Order: sequence, then structure tokens, then C-alpha cells
Amino acid sequence: MPAARSAATDSTDAITSISLGAYKLIKTVEITADVDAMSIDAFETWLVNRLVNKIEKAIDYAVLNGTGSGANQATGI
Repeated sequence: MPAARSAATDSTDAITSISLGAYKLIKTVEITADVDAMSIDAFETWLVNRLVNKIEKAIDYAVLNGTGSGANQATGI
């Protein structure tokens, strides 16, 4: 059986400020002019999707495992 519940009590609301910082994650890919000239739209779409996937994984890792040490590392959860 669950324990008896106590009555809820009201408390004074408090406003608190927090500070949020931003970090940039940049990934560059170099392709030659020849590849750019002969590539098809499907290749460009595939390449963009691969980059998006890699960046998503890097952000997920930083959010979950970041220690906040170093100039450009976020503090993870």
C-alpha cells in the first residue's frame, strides 16, 4: 500500500537567471572542380546527408560527454 500523502504547500516563486553559451561546430569538405562539374544531384544530396549525420553525432557526443575543459568544449549533461 502506498504511504499516506501529505498536503501540498505553496511556496514563494523565485526568478533565477542562467547563462547560456554557444559553440560552433564546423566541418569542411574539399572537392575538386572536376568532381563538382561531373557530380549529379544525387551525389550532392548523399554528401550533404552524410555531413549532417556526422555533425549530429558530434553534437550528441558533446552534449552527453562534454567536460567543459578547454576553450571550445561544452559542458555536457
